[in-house]
Amino acid sequence: MTKQHSFLSLLIISIFILIVPFGNFAKAQPTTPPPTGASCSWDEFLERLGRQETGFVCSGGGPCDRQYTTCSDRPDESSCGKWQFIPSTWDSMVGQQYPQCMGMSRAIASECWPVQKWATERFMERAVNHFKGNDWCGKLGQTVTGTHQGTTLTCAISKSGLLSAYHNAGTNACPFANGNSRWTSQINWRICDAGNIPFPEECTPSGQPPTVGPNITPNNNPNLYTPSPTGPGFDRPTHFEQLSETLKNLWVASFQAMTNQLTTTMMMQVQTIGMFFDAKHQMETQRLLQEKYAQAHKDYRPTVQMCNIGTMARDLGISSRRADLTHITLSQQMLSRALASGDTKTVDGEVSDKATRIKEYIDTYCDVDDNNRNNRLLCKNSSGPVDEQNIDIDFTRLIDMPLTLNVDFNNPAPTSGGTADQQQQAKTEKHLFAFLDNIFMHQAFPYIPAGNSTLQSFVVPYQEARALMAMRSVAQNSFSHIIAMKTAGHKTAGQNNAPYLKAFLVEIGLDPTEVDEYLGTNPSINAQRKLISQLILHPQFIENLQTNKVNVRRIRTALTAFKLMQERDISETLERRQMLISMILELELREEQEELQVNINNIVGRGP
Repeated sequence: MTKQHSFLSLLIISIFILIVPFGNFAKAQPTTPPPTGASCSWDEFLERLGRQETGFVCSGGGPCDRQYTTCSDRPDESSCGKWQFIPSTWDSMVGQQYPQCMGMSRAIASECWPVQKWATERFMERAVNHFKGNDWCGKLGQTVTGTHQGTTLTCAISKSGLLSAYHNAGTNACPFANGNSRWTSQINWRICDAGNIPFPEECTPSGQPPTVGPNITPNNNPNLYTPSPTGPGFDRPTHFEQLSETLKNLWVASFQAMTNQLTTTMMMQVQTIGMFFDAKHQMETQRLLQEKYAQAHKDYRPTVQMCNIGTMARDLGISSRRADLTHITLSQQMLSRALASGDTKTVDGEVSDKATRIKEYIDTYCDVDDNNRNNRLLCKNSSGPVDEQNIDIDFTRLIDMPLTLNVDFNNPAPTSGGTADQQQQAKTEKHLFAFLDNIFMHQAFPYIPAGNSTLQSFVVPYQEARALMAMRSVAQNSFSHIIAMKTAGHKTAGQNNAPYLKAFLVEIGLDPTEVDEYLGTNPSINAQRKLISQLILHPQFIENLQTNKVNVRRIRTALTAFKLMQERDISETLERRQMLISMILELELREEQEELQVNINNIVGRGP
């Protein structure tokens, strides 16, 4: 208990010491005379400050009484008086000694005009103490430039200029002068306009405080700010109010300055920590980017094998279109021959068809050794070229064995002359049509004169002939597809993949002199797909798989695409097979239908 009593006593004594000196300080009067050369009058400075605040209401720019009653039009907190006090600052300044002037409606009353000057002097004394404690912002003598209402001033910062800035900016005057905060051109102008004016710095101005009567009639102008005075200090000051004002002016301001300093220091420390975090994240990001770069260089560098696959497959698209053209051309040509359309061999029916085919046989495909060497008269004692003898009936030699057929119905070969390749193209196309004439519709339909085509007896046989042609076209479609898949590919040098396919055949062991004979000058889509599917036969195929996983996946994807192409071909083959089976079934059903039709006609007594 003794320690507690001692602590309590010490606390009470400390509070008493704080209260008594500060209370007396509020009422103390200066007794020390001013030093030599130091002005103890605020008059010149206050007149300049009043001109800055409210001089605009006076004509000629000089002072006038109207300044004391001027109020701003700010809706939030209107300032009033010659030196434009805001209500909170005004009440704190006059509440102890002149409570009868509290409230802006009383402050602008004529009885309180002297109090306005007195309060401004006390406010400036506070400003002097503030600047002394802050070494006058450390900016005395530095040059600033400011503009206000079209006037621009340039000057060196002086003490009186900083006091003018304090009146406008309060304790933020130092941040303004230091350029660390909301520096504005108007503040600079105030500093220059009030520069180098003498003021009491080391002494207290002489003279007694103004005397004001106890009752003040408020100025009831409705355009002025008129708050109602409230609070226990309205009628008389107390020691506690004096202590509160002293604490607010000295202690609170000091704590605010300390808080600003601590905040600044902490922010600098946080900035340092943040820089470390930034450096850490920057290094991690750089490392991650380098890892990604290395991974990209590794993953996006395809192997030579992948390039080979892409090169070998680059001609598949155009070769496929050329195959489609051959397919359509062959089907249309065989249908035209069956219908005797246009300038075909069957223009005069079976007579012209057989005559043309016999002539082709004698001139091109004849072999005197056939028919037990009894074809000399038929062949006119001369056989055709060795590589063309009987090729019009030799499916294996003409179609099955070659990987590529030198046909190009998009660019027909000239009937005579031309390059060696064009001559070979013309021969191959001639052999193919001769072969198709032998296996499809060997016996052409007879020629029907125009006068007989309108007879009723002609209509029924002609319809049956067309039905036969339709079924035959289904069979011809499969044959046309086989030939089309072996159509020669792109012939433009540098745009096809023939050199690469031929090099592949040489690498897997084929004699270079046999490559053209086996593959053809311009490989067909059938030849290209066959060789691509045989990539696994290359001696370096397995060795080239010893690469990164991404390239292996690329190769797998490419081979899967080729597999899908092959499966698509198989699917189309099965579709054609289904069509052929359906046609065979239709032919079987026709025989049954014919027998049934005869029986029905016999029952109803109708002739066949």
